[in-house]
Amino acid sequence: MTALRMHQPPKQLRPRHASTQWSRAYGVTALNALIFLVASALIYFSGGTDTNIDLIPAIAFFIGAIVSFGLLVRSGGELAAISFFVLGAGIFFGFGTIYSVLSDNVAGSFLFARNIQIETLPAINLINAASVCIVLFTAWPLCRQGPKKGNRVARMKEALSLLNPLRIPLLLLAVPLVLLQIYTFPQSTNLVLRTILSNIENLTLLAILLCSMQWTRLGAVQRGAVILLVAALATLGFLSLSKTGTLVPLMAFSVGLLVDARSRKTFVVLFVATTVAYFSFIADTCNDARNHPAFSPTDNTIAERVRIITDTLNSPAQDTGDKFGSSVQLLQRFGAAPVQAFLIRQHDNGAPGDSMADAWQALIPRILWPEKPNITRFGAQLDILFYSRTTGQSQLAPTYTAEAYWNSGWFGVLLVSILIGFELGWFTEKWHRFTRGDSKQSGIIAFSIPVSLFALWVEAWVVATYVGGFMTLLILVKLADITVPLLRAQRMVILHSTVSWTRTR
Repeated sequence: MTALRMHQPPKQLRPRHASTQWSRAYGVTALNALIFLVASALIYFSGGTDTNIDLIPAIAFFIGAIVSFGLLVRSGGELAAISFFVLGAGIFFGFGTIYSVLSDNVAGSFLFARNIQIETLPAINLINAASVCIVLFTAWPLCRQGPKKGNRVARMKEALSLLNPLRIPLLLLAVPLVLLQIYTFPQSTNLVLRTILSNIENLTLLAILLCSMQWTRLGAVQRGAVILLVAALATLGFLSLSKTGTLVPLMAFSVGLLVDARSRKTFVVLFVATTVAYFSFIADTCNDARNHPAFSPTDNTIAERVRIITDTLNSPAQDTGDKFGSSVQLLQRFGAAPVQAFLIRQHDNGAPGDSMADAWQALIPRILWPEKPNITRFGAQLDILFYSRTTGQSQLAPTYTAEAYWNSGWFGVLLVSILIGFELGWFTEKWHRFTRGDSKQSGIIAFSIPVSLFALWVEAWVVATYVGGFMTLLILVKLADITVPLLRAQRMVILHSTVSWTRTR
């Protein structure tokens, strides 16, 4: 007995159970949300009229959300949907609210004037805080088990080994997929075909993700192929004048590096470089090029887009503008509080919305109903309503919390938050099961980038994102759960047959 005790590792050197780490990280996250809720409720029910004080809950929540995201990632939630939801909520409900109050843009100085801030800011914080708490507590029963106990890094390597045989085939498949994107540039006018292509193109992101997850183990040839693929997709996104399309392949590469602990330094360098490029070049150029007289969302060729971008870069505005001021104004993308305030006032003044009335339409795939109404049409309609325009000039999106309140008040916030909690809990648990080595959960890694964006971007329309978008992702993930093991097994059979044939020769 004494000899056995002598061979036991010191208590402080024993690996901490991953599930315990996950529970603690989730507990810190929930505590941060509860503090946000309590502080917001105190200010709301006390009738606060000082916007500086009203901002305190948002400031504290933003800081806490960043810390919580880091804890969730370190405890096994690198690609867990709930981790990205916490990050997105922190950005939009925390930083976005702070920016909306402190900025001096048009929406801030006129549509979100001081009197409107005093009237609506406590309600904005309370609605956001209540929703975050409901989402977290609804998701917890589904994903509370967390990663499997033991060495999480070893389990992660074991899980990724299930997909290793698909890495090279996916890289090869990415070539015709990129060529297909070039052929249909900038986008297909057929909505059915566009939907199919957008889902197929996720396979190129999967190829990038699988390779970057094992970046330190790749040879020079595979690394070069991945860099070329990322560059090609980012370039196509930039030529499409889509900021999201430019950043998504870089995001896939970055997320993979984040999973591999030995690539964290590379992740930091790439993240900083991407951020600098976005604010100093990408965003300004995409925004200005869309105002070029020759720009057409559907008809421009690649050569025409190159000329448009060249003209934009050579225009005087690009040379003499206040770059710092312009870059700061780009942060307005995260400042959703003016739109939230507008929708809250609309509901409270007896003019509720109906954007969630036809949610059933989103459940029917467009491939089965080609004439299905465009469920994303509300963006242009809200732009007209919010800015009092005659025509919509952009696809304005509220946060899901504001839309839910606009449609059905507090009951809508409760119902939509519970729905999102179940969805994020389901995705998160599938990620944990994948990291435990369950080969039947390959779909969650195959579509991890769309799932991460689904969870992150809380500035969304409920029906398009959390009804239709979720059903699409659910179907794709389940199909991948079935097909990925079959493809892996088929490839292993081919490799085994090839080796056997070679030996007989």
